[in-house]
Amino acid sequence: MIVFMIDFKAAPLRSCFSPPIPQIAEAAELLSRAADAHLAGDAAEAERLIRAADMPPIAAWTRSIFGKVNPDLHAFRQTADAPPLVAKADRPRPRMPGVAIKKAIEARDGLRCRFCGMPVIRPQVRARLHALYPDAARWGPRDREQHAALQCMWLQYDHVLPNSRGGDSSPENVVVTCAPCNFGRGNWTVAEVGIADPRDRAPGPVEGWDGLDRLLEAAPHPVAREAARAPDETPAREPEFDSGLADALDEFEEALADRGAWVDVSPRRARIYRWRAPGGQTFTLGAACADGTFETYLVGWPAETSGPLPLAHAFLRLLAGALGGAVRETPTGHQWHVRGPDGAQPRLTLVLERSDACLSVIDAYLAALAGAVNRT
Repeated sequence: MIVFMIDFKAAPLRSCFSPPIPQIAEAAELLSRAADAHLAGDAAEAERLIRAADMPPIAAWTRSIFGKVNPDLHAFRQTADAPPLVAKADRPRPRMPGVAIKKAIEARDGLRCRFCGMPVIRPQVRARLHALYPDAARWGPRDREQHAALQCMWLQYDHVLPNSRGGDSSPENVVVTCAPCNFGRGNWTVAEVGIADPRDRAPGPVEGWDGLDRLLEAAPHPVAREAARAPDETPAREPEFDSGLADALDEFEEALADRGAWVDVSPRRARIYRWRAPGGQTFTLGAACADGTFETYLVGWPAETSGPLPLAHAFLRLLAGALGGAVRETPTGHQWHVRGPDGAQPRLTLVLERSDACLSVIDAYLAALAGAVNRT
């Protein structure tokens, strides 16, 4: 990023890059009403309200902060005591706080940005909305393909002292923020962008906004296995993982939610990662299993809705390459799956260790899938 380095020694500190525009509060109210309408069974009204919250002025405001450098907002100042960039290998680990620390941070800060004060929505909630209303709560790989309010109000766990400058992921250094306040600052310290340290003032009110979490606490998505199971079928149970693995998995699942996925839990204790394709089909790209493996059977592409199956096969080959394994092919083409370096089902730890590579493969597949649908 090109920045404007200006010495603003006498300039007063600001609380954020730009105060939220009034349309953001209006959108939050519309989305809250949409959640209530959905829970009341009025899907048409919920969809109408979600569409109404997708306001172009919000998108423009967001892009002005974390898009192209805006000299009026990104006038960076030089500070004498700024810590240097730290080599990636030497940065504090973990890169992001674990589940318990995130919950503690949310309990302290509420679901509001500590910089600008806007209400925020967790990625898991956004993924649920997108699964329920894929056209209204749109979420694609590009900024302009994302619902304006859901993008702007996207909850972040922001390091006050950036991790790239030596900041750790403790509650003392991490605060809840919105996407513009987080992405707009990038690797710069708050002093370098002329913004006051949010920890020097008390968090705003934590009551009155639940981040639409009530959507997660309600009945699961209609396509979920739990919703479709027979009365005498074994109930779905969450798989249990040790704390270290659970924290890494939580970070990985947040990255998947950012890409539009949601999680179903199967009766055999697997966390299944599902997407809705641009053409409307639901498909699966993997599942974290209770036995510590990662399953990649193409259960989401049955024969009658196979979609662009060659793309799915290409995805599996790329994923196998990222994991150092190979694809086990089947004659029908609908149950291909990845095997790890030892020829067995890939270990979940391997997927998490190579999560960046796996996410890059998923990004490429989702983009190719969207392109294939757009050409039909």
